[in-house]
Amino acid sequence: METQIKLIVGLGNPGQQYIQTPHNAGFLLLDHFTDESVSQFSDWKEKGHAVFGKGHYLGQDYFFLKPQNYMNRSGPVIQNFAHFYKITPQETLVIHDEVDLPLGSCKLKFSGGAGGHNGLRSIFQSWGKDFWRFRVGVDKDPRQDTAKYVLSRWPNDKLLKFIDPGLDDLKLILEKGPKLAMNQVNQNT
Repeated sequence: METQIKLIVGLGNPGQQYIQTPHNAGFLLLDHFTDESVSQFSDWKEKGHAVFGKGHYLGQDYFFLKPQNYMNRSGPVIQNFAHFYKITPQETLVIHDEVDLPLGSCKLKFSGGAGGHNGLRSIFQSWGKDFWRFRVGVDKDPRQDTAKYVLSRWPNDKLLKFIDPGLDDLKLILEKGPKLAMNQVNQNT
């Protein structure tokens, strides 16, 4: 039976200085997706801080969560939120930036390693690795330190290069389910 996604988590850092950075790809994509489906986000303050909303897409209800504890401490609040609402890791899709993918490309995978991503590492330590990962390509600059690159501000036109294809792939994942959508999402690059 196909896994039904119930929780969609966007990873990013809180604060104005991080809004238009590659590291906030998860927040940005989730914000664009939820513009029409979530009327209000509320605070969640158990084992950390997050904002969450409940919305629907194609008749299915979803929780949308944005941890507000900075990327490297996002795991405990995700685990606690999911536990409270009885959502398993297998029913969770985490959207995050991926410097090893070209700008505008996306990949979907289940489980795997952190690959140097501190947000994923925090989730692994709190909750394990068995969740769906929607990796949004933000590219990298070989002339610049990776940490500095993912925290640098981007102009709107560069952000749109990953938001539009990311939204298309996210909708495909929710329409077909992650297992059935994975090959198509991974070939869209």
